[in-house]
Amino acid sequence: IRYNMPVNPTGKAHAFRGVDWVEEFNNLLTKDTYGGEGSNYTVQRILTESPNILIYRSCINNAEHNYILNGLTTARGKPDMTTTFTALGLWMATELHPNEFIQGQKCSYTVQDTVAKGFDTLICSMSDNDPVITMDIVDREGVVESITVDDLMVNEA
Repeated sequence: IRYNMPVNPTGKAHAFRGVDWVEEFNNLLTKDTYGGEGSNYTVQRILTESPNILIYRSCINNAEHNYILNGLTTARGKPDMTTTFTALGLWMATELHPNEFIQGQKCSYTVQDTVAKGFDTLICSMSDNDPVITMDIVDREGVVESITVDDLMVNEA
């Protein structure tokens, strides 16, 4: 191994360094990240726990690969999630079929009709305050049970 070969661990322009610097940095990073504190902060302890370190690094690499994160280096790139979101959208479209009706499919959550619930709460509170008003004599004519786009439009004066 030639230690005077330049490498570019960050991938940026004009950021080449000698291989020996990269090796020393990786050793420091290993000791700092996995070393612990006190009596655990020794090279001997790191060598004893090196199989655990390898498993931990493997888990990190798997997560970076599975979530399509940008590089396996300590220098992080600019936050750009377009590749991740594109891959996630493609997976959801091909595997989950979110916008297709599937006969017999059950849903774990139902969306409540909050307009009807609010109307019932209003009528019940009115009938509690005035015993003359009951649900039987409330005129429901003109009450629309569904909301349309026209209901959400703002009239500008």
